[in-house]
Amino acid sequence: MTAPHATVLAAQSSAARKVAVTRYLQIALSMIMVAVVVAIVLMTKRMTFALNQTVVRLAATSADISTTVDMHERIAADQAAAMTETTITMEQLGRSSQVTATQAHAGA
Repeated sequence: MTAPHATVLAAQSSAARKVAVTRYLQIALSMIMVAVVVAIVLMTKRMTFALNQTVVRLAATSADISTTVDMHERIAADQAAAMTETTITMEQLGRSSQVTATQAHAGA
């Protein structure tokens, strides 16, 4: 073996080792990237599920509030009607009292 030949073989061997190391690094980095993507997908699914649950609860709460508001509006309308009826009755009682008082004075 000559010195140039040995140098060429050493360079080839060194290059082959560097290529092998580079391949291993590429494989390792690819596996890490796949793991990161899987982790992101799993976290996204969890967050989506949590957000969906929150939306469902908010929708139910909103429906409950709407039902309560409707009920309060009906009660307020009923109270307003009762107040009107009471006012009319009081006015009628006032007129009746006046008629009775007038009749009492006329009869006395």
